[in-house]
Amino acid sequence: MIPYSRDPFARITYVKERVFVSNEETCAWCGQRKQDKKGTYLFRYGEEPDSISGKVNWQKELFCCVDCMRTYNS
Repeated sequence: MIPYSRDPFARITYVKERVFVSNEETCAWCGQRKQDKKGTYLFRYGEEPDSISGKVNWQKELFCCVDCMRTYNS
């Protein structure tokens, strides 16, 4: 789990985690995927509220980048 953004007014930390996927799975928005020496992966994004430390509300969809996640959810 990697924190990538913080909204102090909403008291939420936005986090992401790398999920290794099969070659058939693609980004929920654009259809791409990331790849490195370890394999093919996408990111799962979530919100961790300050009031419940350690409790992350993960999204079901997987994305290749934060821009695709934001566009998909807007």
